[in-house]
Amino acid sequence: MKRQFTADFKRSIVLELEGKTLTEVCREHSLHPSTVSSWRSNYEQNPQEAFKGHGNLWKPEAKIAQLERIIGALHVENEFLKKLFKFTPGKTSRRSAREKRYKMIQDSTLPISSTCAVLDIKRSSYYAWKNREQPTSSDLISSIHQIALEFPGYGYRRITAALKRQGKLINHKRVLKLMREEHIVCKRKSFKPQTTNSNHSEPLYPNLTSNLAITGLNQFWVADITYILLAVWWAYLAAIIDRFSRKCVGWALSRRIDTSLCEDALDMAITKRQALGMNGLIHHSDRGVQYASHAYVNRLQAAGIRISMTQTGNPRENAFAESFFKTLKVEEVYLREYQDFEEAYRNIKQFIEDVYNAKRLHSSIGYQPPDELEAEVLKIRLHSV
Repeated sequence: MKRQFTADFKRSIVLELEGKTLTEVCREHSLHPSTVSSWRSNYEQNPQEAFKGHGNLWKPEAKIAQLERIIGALHVENEFLKKLFKFTPGKTSRRSAREKRYKMIQDSTLPISSTCAVLDIKRSSYYAWKNREQPTSSDLISSIHQIALEFPGYGYRRITAALKRQGKLINHKRVLKLMREEHIVCKRKSFKPQTTNSNHSEPLYPNLTSNLAITGLNQFWVADITYILLAVWWAYLAAIIDRFSRKCVGWALSRRIDTSLCEDALDMAITKRQALGMNGLIHHSDRGVQYASHAYVNRLQAAGIRISMTQTGNPRENAFAESFFKTLKVEEVYLREYQDFEEAYRNIKQFIEDVYNAKRLHSSIGYQPPDELEAEVLKIRLHSV
């Protein structure tokens, strides 16, 4: 005799499919997969109208099992409704609220059709969201180039916002990564705060760079200052570079451009490098008041460091420091759009110490990172002792 099933039984079988595979459900209840698939299809199309009519009654044991499954399903539905009750869009945008509803449907253990009905979302809209195509890297790069050409002043934050307005779902970190890979940088305003004041009465020192051969570490340091643009105002970065290895051996960031800024960078350099020996070390800088100040000069002389300064009107003499600043700005600063001093400090520290010194390949030293070159030099020095 052909088996007949009540509407409640069919509904309970469909609900079991939310937590089990079709094969498992069919095996447990001795049902044919095509029959269960048909029930599921009918239920998803219209849960309220599905399975109208009555079939044969079951044995008491089957009825009890069915009621238990219904209670379990109602419990799951009740938990979902509790979450829905807690869901209040508040001040979020309409798009953001709809996105949250889609995710609730995706995470729900209830049938898709039921959840969509509760949340007033069309099933076709949900499936369109679920199956949406993620933009490929080539598509994103093309769009980023177009936005950067139209708005040269945009950094990665604004470019991310522009991409989202185009309907592209993308994280700002991915935009930053692609911009770095493509060397896309935003153009900054031409105004620059002055970082060098050579109009002072402090003593000046001669230029010691002519005919100078650099053959090892801690022979020649180059020091300079640059500005870092923030969302409001700017900060100042002082750096000291070892000319032989190109390593940034000392740096400091401050909201003020004063002697203390340069002293902090010098103190870091001396602390990190004094173990290598300071004998014969030359410190080269421009003729700015910070480097010519009595306090700064005293620090250099106390460490046994010779002082060298550029000649008037010849910025090329400090080209190594300028090269460092250019790399820092192109590969880090211009892509970040720092919102405040703390963000700038955190990211610049990470770039200098973890990227520029430790990982970035420098063509002038045989495409090696400075840390690697210095380790090789120190190893050779150790073996030669």
